[in-house]
Amino acid sequence: MKVELTIENIKPDQAEEMLANKLPEQRNIREAYVSSLAEEIRSGKWRLTPDAILIVKGQLANGQHRLSAIMRARKACEVIVMRSDDESLYKVIDSGLKRKVADTLLDVPNACLVAASAKWIMSYDSGSIYSVQNRTGRMTRTALVEWTQKHVQDVLDAVTFVKPLYRKAPVLTASLAVALLVIASRKQPDCARKFITEVYEGTDRLTAARDMHSRCLQNASSRAKLPSVGMFALLIKAFRSFQNGTRPGVLKWTRVGDTAEEFPRLQD
Repeated sequence: MKVELTIENIKPDQAEEMLANKLPEQRNIREAYVSSLAEEIRSGKWRLTPDAILIVKGQLANGQHRLSAIMRARKACEVIVMRSDDESLYKVIDSGLKRKVADTLLDVPNACLVAASAKWIMSYDSGSIYSVQNRTGRMTRTALVEWTQKHVQDVLDAVTFVKPLYRKAPVLTASLAVALLVIASRKQPDCARKFITEVYEGTDRLTAARDMHSRCLQNASSRAKLPSVGMFALLIKAFRSFQNGTRPGVLKWTRVGDTAEEFPRLQD
């Protein structure tokens, strides 16, 4: 078997040539992923990764999303390129265990919860969590890892607060509570902690936190459970009312049909 590994600065025209000569039966291009990679390249956030562009007997076997992103960004970037005459290499692409974001958080306690919460926070901040009119591109793993490592202490502080509440009364997914706490604490940390406490523990007071607590209990006992993104939307809606000392009435978020709503935002 002949194998040659090089680090190459691939230009858009070179990427186009490689894509024009690729092996058949490859997976479909995921446009949202190409867009997010292209944005990384344009903004200078692209990083060299060990995942090689694979060329087998002159034909592209792996790397079509990255090459498409180079073309879309109209900017060259460095990648590792493996060239070989061994056709069996195509069969083992992506066969290794994919490293998760939590795996990069060395020596960080509750790394899985930190990583899951960070994804919600970054999705909310970037506006990519859900948009009715325009579904934005998904976050790249590189961007998520960098954000998590930069903000890990803020997320950890929220995890430390939420985890004991969750253990006593797991009515709401912990990562959603942590995400809301981090986002809301940027403006009103005391109000955010009080709200999260009442969502988990319940309260005799007629507040939006009590309404959210009841909604969580209803969802937990229902066969048709809301998806996590729906519960996160309701959590944000309830906190907005809690901030203002009002109650949201019926807590709902519609994401289908003509009455679809944009994902709710907290007050600036």
